[in-house]
Amino acid sequence: MVQLSWVTSVAGLLVFGTATSVISKAVYGLHGEGLHGDVHPFVKPWFMVFLMFVAMSVCLPTYFVAHWLATKIARRRHRTLLEHQKRHYEWSVAFWIGAPAAFDLIATILMNLGLIFVSASVYQMMRGAEMLFAALFGVTFLRRRLA
Repeated sequence: MVQLSWVTSVAGLLVFGTATSVISKAVYGLHGEGLHGDVHPFVKPWFMVFLMFVAMSVCLPTYFVAHWLATKIARRRHRTLLEHQKRHYEWSVAFWIGAPAAFDLIATILMNLGLIFVSASVYQMMRGAEMLFAALFGVTFLRRRLA
């Protein structure tokens, strides 16, 4: 069973990652008619990033509904939530989550800008090389060993 889930995960990453790149490149190849009848290419990386942001934001209501249901079930059973399940929102936590999220947003924008100028295959190879660069920087600057 463990082998099946590993194979399914890798296959899903390959299929959906490739599909995302190819579909994004196809969208950037579309043309549309302007107000005065002239044809313009659809080169809107900001819009594509906005669509990704909206799609990922759908997870937030799901999280809040699941948390609300867990609280309701715990109260029905006359139990309180464990201390580690209680949510304490602090600005420092928001910063530690928000800062990497902001850099990820900037990276996504830059990747979509790059996809306009290169083929989908080069884009995919560069995305795959991200892990190599992360390992190289970890060894070089953080003095870590590769395991």
